[in-house]
Amino acid sequence: MNRRITFDIPPDSMTHNKLNCWTCALHPDAADGGRLDDRALSDLVFCQDGEKLGPAHADHSRIGLFGRGLFSHWRNTLYFSASDNSDPRTSGRRYTCDVSARLGGGGISQSVCIMSRDGNWKPYAE
Repeated sequence: MNRRITFDIPPDSMTHNKLNCWTCALHPDAADGGRLDDRALSDLVFCQDGEKLGPAHADHSRIGLFGRGLFSHWRNTLYFSASDNSDPRTSGRRYTCDVSARLGGGGISQSVCIMSRDGNWKPYAE
């Protein structure tokens, strides 16, 4: 069974891409996402306040045009939209990812991490 990691996407790590589309860098131990030859490579689960969003593997232009929770894990970046197309940086909602860990990864000893304000990943503790 593959090791999985779960991590929060803090608002200050989100960047507006276009229209309803936002991006953020994923945890460095997350397995790479889709490629041109295999868009469905990723098994990333993206949640807003604990509810799964999707569908996954959406075309980036469709995420921007339609939003409504569409997302795509592309290489080490998440392209996503909020379920109601609101600004995820100011909505007060919690966004999380659960994804297979990179093979040979192991730079972290805990499976739940967040990005700190300085841009580094650290273990999450409630």
